[in-house]
Amino acid sequence: RICRFYGWTSIAILALVCCIYIQKGLVGSIVRIFFKVYEPEGDAEGTTFSNCRDIEAYIPEIRVSQIPFPLLACDISDIDTQFLGWEDPDRSFEFYNLLNDMERFLEDKEITGGQVNFSTVKYWPPEESGT
Repeated sequence: RICRFYGWTSIAILALVCCIYIQKGLVGSIVRIFFKVYEPEGDAEGTTFSNCRDIEAYIPEIRVSQIPFPLLACDISDIDTQFLGWEDPDRSFEFYNLLNDMERFLEDKEITGGQVNFSTVKYWPPEESGT
């Protein structure tokens, strides 16, 4: 009789522990989907992306070993070229832009109405504050 009581008590405790773990994992996962749980640590330093002179933006590039600088695989007309991270002293960035080559290729083939599907990279500098 005592063994049966001990057995059922052990099963009940084991089931309770399993339910608690399942509840924490399952409910916690569902709560994280629908409710904000992120808590930032520390304070912002006040340095903006635009004020970091040594920072580079992600620009889609293709590196070719025979060319000293990467080929640009996007439209860079709306960004400051300081974010590219490199500069050729002899040629402009447009020389390395594949978008220009594709436009010339499509003109040569007399393809009209098509759109060259290259990424467009944009940059919106922060507004200057009067303080």
